[in-house]
Amino acid sequence: MRPFIGRKQELQLLENAYTSKNAFVMVNGRRRVGKTALVRHFLKGKRALYFTAKEEVDVLSRRRFLKTFAEYCGETLSSSAKLPDWKEIFKAFAERVETSRKVLVIDNVAYLMLADPSFARALKYAWERYFKQASVMLIVVMPNNSLLVNLEGKSNTLIGCVTTQLKLKPISFVEMIKDYPHQDFNQLMTLYAIAGGVPKYWEFFAACEKTIDYMGVVREDMLDQNSLLYEEPMNLIERDVWEPSYYNAVLKAVADNYHRPADIARYLEMKPGAVNHCLSNLAVLGYLEARVPITEKKAGPSNRKVQYYFSDPFMDFWYTFIFENKEHLEAGQELQIFEAIKRAFPGYIQFWFKTACKEIFAAACKQGGIPFKIDRIGTFWNKNEETVDIVAVDEQRKRIFLGDCLYSNKPYTMEAYDDFVENCSDIREFKVFKDYDWTHGVFTANPFDPALMDYAMITSDVYLFNGITVYSRK
Repeated sequence: MRPFIGRKQELQLLENAYTSKNAFVMVNGRRRVGKTALVRHFLKGKRALYFTAKEEVDVLSRRRFLKTFAEYCGETLSSSAKLPDWKEIFKAFAERVETSRKVLVIDNVAYLMLADPSFARALKYAWERYFKQASVMLIVVMPNNSLLVNLEGKSNTLIGCVTTQLKLKPISFVEMIKDYPHQDFNQLMTLYAIAGGVPKYWEFFAACEKTIDYMGVVREDMLDQNSLLYEEPMNLIERDVWEPSYYNAVLKAVADNYHRPADIARYLEMKPGAVNHCLSNLAVLGYLEARVPITEKKAGPSNRKVQYYFSDPFMDFWYTFIFENKEHLEAGQELQIFEAIKRAFPGYIQFWFKTACKEIFAAACKQGGIPFKIDRIGTFWNKNEETVDIVAVDEQRKRIFLGDCLYSNKPYTMEAYDDFVENCSDIREFKVFKDYDWTHGVFTANPFDPALMDYAMITSDVYLFNGITVYSRK
């Protein structure tokens, strides 16, 4: 059985809540991200009533909850007993005497809210009247969806009672490096660029820990019409939104390198308002993220320079390589599509390598390996098509870090480094940092040119990252 990977910070937050007086925890995140696995791992060694809601009418949910409650108590549920309402059920749980702290988990709580519009009020009532007084730890688990957005937008709803909210994101690349079984950096980078940090998808690649044949899994489990992964993204979108065709179109446009909302609208011949609505919802769902150049003071979707990118490698891979080729795959052209993916993959992986490098740099700073306190970190671009892959700012020490990322089987040369430094110095928007100390770095998955390595060993404020190994002047 695969060991539990990552989530150390989230587990500690759950432990802190468990030992606190009042603990109403909400765990939310995109589907498949590992919400249930996290909670179940936390509960190991703890007594808890764990109820998983389903898409069913309210009366069936209450009957199943009572059955689960009876099993928790070691009793048999009487079929002739009157079916109580939710408030009565929760009161009975709160009044039950236990030798350890009582924990109640309601997974997929959104189904209960949809089946009975008064459920959220009943749970809020139970928390305020019963659970708090009885020191019940309440954990509710729900996906990122419109229902969650509505809850978060109203202060007088259930969300106002929550004492700890865990907004679960995919496991980071740095966490994968620490815990995921792998043979080398490139092997893990390939997995990350395809499956991302979603543990559910890793299950399909488990055999690759020894064979490293990730592309074989792509062919067998992503191009095969009978595989779960073949239509996984479309199934997720269909469950999360009302008009999936528009959302699929927007996701495909982003995969085709249209990132500005206005460009997406023109490409799809959609109204800008409709595109912005889709982009906003896709960001809430955890599939896209809004980015602005790091030199911008105002972040977020309202900035006119905002661009949208995938925040999930699996979704990116699928909409880049599979979505538009479904017709060909279903016509038996699997081999041709597979060969096309292999040819295009070296270009595709660059974006996710840059994302991983940003995490690696941040981790190195946090661990003290680089004397740099990150106040801001991101990417830079402008209308002149000048770009810098990683830009970080240390306001306290008045330092700026500029990083170039290249995933290639060729060494990064001294000439390439000189060009990078010169290009950075010519960027007009960086003039605001003229009084800062400038530090430069290069990230690659392969060895550096010897001349560049020698230069870094004798020059301050130059950092060379070969995977997670850092070379610099001591």
